[in-house]
Amino acid sequence: MNPNNKVIQIRRISLSYKENGQKFPVLDDVSFDVAPGEFICIVGSSGGGKSTLLRILAGLQKQTEGKILNMPEQLGFVFQNFALFPWLDVESNVSFGLRMQGLSKSQIHKRVREEIDRIGLEGFEKSHPKELSGGMKQRVGIARALAIHPKVLLLDEPFSALDEITAKGLRHDLLRIHTQTKETVIMVTHLVEEAVELADRIIVMSPRPGKVRKIITNTMSRPRDTRSREFFKLVDEIEGVL
Repeated sequence: MNPNNKVIQIRRISLSYKENGQKFPVLDDVSFDVAPGEFICIVGSSGGGKSTLLRILAGLQKQTEGKILNMPEQLGFVFQNFALFPWLDVESNVSFGLRMQGLSKSQIHKRVREEIDRIGLEGFEKSHPKELSGGMKQRVGIARALAIHPKVLLLDEPFSALDEITAKGLRHDLLRIHTQTKETVIMVTHLVEEAVELADRIIVMSPRPGKVRKIITNTMSRPRDTRSREFFKLVDEIEGVL
């Protein structure tokens, strides 16, 4: 990570809930930086606060302590459960954020066309979510997030609801798009192999309350050989930290 680059700075983020007079910590003193154009994966056990941290970064939830510096306002968010509008077709779902930005019809049409072509949704423009497979629904979600040209793309376990063949194809598409756009990506996953395949750096979190146990730099060149000794060595290192 180039120290001269302006980075997103996550500083001592903590979050606790209070219930019946008791304090339930979810995140504890989480700190790390993210460089422009970097692909970060956050891994950890279920219930360790990974998705909560992502929602805090997106401004969807407020931390108890700590601060986030230099986070751009232009964020794209891809949800685990697709979060599409069932009454809208593919084009209208992809264009939703653009309409909120007040762009002209011609600008919206151009952006939607670009993202539909890029993510492989050609021929499904007028389809509704109920007519799509899980993989196609998530393609719509990714296209919608990318259409606003975000400075940072946040993904919350985007492939966990998909079969492995579909997930593998979408991982390849996400890497291809990241190579093209150079957007900053922060992605939560519970799959260590997925993190090793995708990330420049991997934030390894502890169980609840979530703390940063280790930050691991992935120096393997892309595309990564997921059957190589180097790949499995890094997987073993991360699993050892977990």
